Amino acid sequence: MRSVLGCTAEEIRKRVRGAARPGHLRWVFNLSTKISGSRELRFLAYEIADPKKAALLTPEKVIDLILPLTRNSFGTTDILLQFTLSRQSAWRLVKKLGKRNSAGDWRVQRVALANFLRRRWVGGNGR
Repeated sequence: MRSVLGCTAEEIRKRVRGAARPGHLRWVFNLSTKISGSRELRFLAYEIADPKKAALLTPEKVIDLILPLTRNSFGTTDILLQFTLSRQSAWRLVKKLGKRNSAGDWRVQRVALANFLRRRWVGGNGR
């Protein structure tokens, strides 16, 4: 994100926290499942490409953009690719939110993942 926006990590943190500031990054989610306080922030690319249109989005619309309504569940690889997570982070997320299906594969239901995103939305401190 630093290279895309051309700023430091601290400037990005300020843009995530600063709802009243110009350039506020609203659609940011912390996907970390660790208790240690580390963060795995993920940004909605649409907001970087078109900030004015992204400012008009609602949380539900953003979740629908991230998690297509045509999908009922997501596996580890789906989550790894959708959120650009490491295999370890994706696995932790699937174990935290998911269940084994009848074939023995771990899956996360869309509703569980959507609820997780609602809880982990860190850019919404201005609304």
